[in-house]
Amino acid sequence: MLPSASSMLQPHSSSSSSQDRENQGRDSSSQEFILYLEVRPQSLLRRTLDAYFATTRTLPPPARPTEAHLYHPHVSLTGFFVLPQHEHRREQAQQQQQQLKQAASSMDPPVCAALPVVAGMPIVSQDGAVVLLPISQTEEILAWVRSLAARIAHATAADIRIKRADHLSLAYNGHRTRINQLTRDDCQVYHAAATAMLQQAFHRTAADPPDQRLPAEWDVVLYRRSHVGHVGTAAGDPTEVHGFEEVYRWMLDADGTAINESAE
Repeated sequence: MLPSASSMLQPHSSSSSSQDRENQGRDSSSQEFILYLEVRPQSLLRRTLDAYFATTRTLPPPARPTEAHLYHPHVSLTGFFVLPQHEHRREQAQQQQQQLKQAASSMDPPVCAALPVVAGMPIVSQDGAVVLLPISQTEEILAWVRSLAARIAHATAADIRIKRADHLSLAYNGHRTRINQLTRDDCQVYHAAATAMLQQAFHRTAADPPDQRLPAEWDVVLYRRSHVGHVGTAAGDPTEVHGFEEVYRWMLDADGTAINESAE
């Protein structure tokens, strides 16, 4: 039985609309980071989800872009965190980022007896305002994330919030900005689009159990957010996605082990 969508939701850590606009065009001194459990690029699930986001960013009304459309497909392992600021920010940024990367590279890769799984087809929250893919078996990854966060905090004094990592968002309202409020009809459009694409890609039908697992390949990735996008609210204000720069990647293998792969 699939868990309730409302019990799985945890707000993304996002800036307000005015803050987002002010922060657009950040350069290499940006100190905002996040850790994702990411559907591996070029995998079938990733290609399908990329197609879903590309298609639904441009759907006609009643559908419209949401804050989920500012990101690539991922499960948040942490909220956004920043490295402590110094008086001479630009001079310190490169050194701090190097300390962060060294802390990440010194961490042994996660070894999981049970890898995370996509626990079924998309579901809609009870209030009809969120569409998500349920994710389960993340306990071992989260234990590893807590150890990594402690190591990063020791090296950089960053304050890192660990998330529940129990869903991959497909559409949701802005938790703080309240832009483009979704209606139940909006969510049904997104739910139908995602379900149809996944059923076609994985040769499923409506007769199959909704909680039948979907195969997934995963990486754990540390990113720096290099550019803050925003959700467009009018024809002349198109949606602009966030920009991310990879800092470090751990590739999880099918047998539950992982390979360290540093981003140069």
